[in-house]
Amino acid sequence: MYVPEMDADFLISDFLIFTNSNKFKMDYHVPPEFSQIFYRCGDPTPIPYWFHGKCYFVSGSAEASDLDQIHGSAVQSTDVLRCLSQYLHDARAGVFRQEREQWVARDISAAYGDVFFETPVHSVYWVRRFVEAVKYARNVSQPPHRIDEELRRVGLEWIKRFATKTDISRMTSVVGSLVSSKSLSIERAGSAYFAFIMHRMQSGRFKEIERELPSNNEFAALFSYGIYTFYKEHDGSHTLFDYAKPYGILDPFYKELQIAHDTDDYTRLELMSYAYFNRADAPREVGDAIVPMLYTLNDNLLEARDELRHRISRKQKFEEEASELVSIYKSMQSLDGCVSGMYRLSKVIFNDRFGMDARFMRSIFSMVGQRYD
Repeated sequence: MYVPEMDADFLISDFLIFTNSNKFKMDYHVPPEFSQIFYRCGDPTPIPYWFHGKCYFVSGSAEASDLDQIHGSAVQSTDVLRCLSQYLHDARAGVFRQEREQWVARDISAAYGDVFFETPVHSVYWVRRFVEAVKYARNVSQPPHRIDEELRRVGLEWIKRFATKTDISRMTSVVGSLVSSKSLSIERAGSAYFAFIMHRMQSGRFKEIERELPSNNEFAALFSYGIYTFYKEHDGSHTLFDYAKPYGILDPFYKELQIAHDTDDYTRLELMSYAYFNRADAPREVGDAIVPMLYTLNDNLLEARDELRHRISRKQKFEEEASELVSIYKSMQSLDGCVSGMYRLSKVIFNDRFGMDARFMRSIFSMVGQRYD
């Protein structure tokens, strides 16, 4: 025999095996209208009760007033009917659901008291405990739930305290957990990440996260076209914490461009372009600043190639010229990647790029011990 278990809304949540090991007296006189009915999880629970020695059933989806239509004034004068009427009223009013949510929230809070009742700290341990609390909450409850309010409160407090100080791993863990638990909207999460990244650019700390961004799935999901497009669409004003704001959205990029030009190292600039534009092409104003530099470098590249070939043909030493050619080529790859999303962070050598033969360039890269894939 199976007995239905019901949830706070009086819907069937499970079927339990009943063995009657205590030898209770069984009454099989089921009202005809409830006999031979097939029930599934999620259906209203058939609730049996006895009145004047007769078995009745009421649907778990019934209203308290339905009992009045069946039994009239007897509902208020009979304990069984009065209690059942109150239960039906409370189920429809959500009283039992609220009580269950309170119990669940209390249990979760007690299990993770260091997260819910103590001031958030920046440690990896605290972040791990917060992520565990979110996962546990989702295992025992479904949003919307009152525990989500507590998770959101704690998570936002951590973000406000540490977003300008933390690393990308911890930021991703906290924000990602809030989003996955539906305690934080995608837009608010994007605003938090935007401010997190922009703060590092403006404060000269982009190098702390530059290598991790291209492999960060959360960044790719939140910024399909980079933080530049996000800023244009959301203006970056609704952030969760104060951060170092540049006067213009591209100011950190142009500052890094000047540094790269002075040092002949465009690696960080290309990584920054990924943060700004992901795999989309850069806007025209960026291209206007970079394309003239590419033309100049391309002239230098062709001159270096001709000089290298000349020295090879004369069987002269050419190691320095080969290294120079590779250095210029790599700079052009990075600069081209800053403008073109198709080639961003790609070091693949293909034929006629920058007017160079692919086989020749691969041989020179190998000669100087440089990777080209």
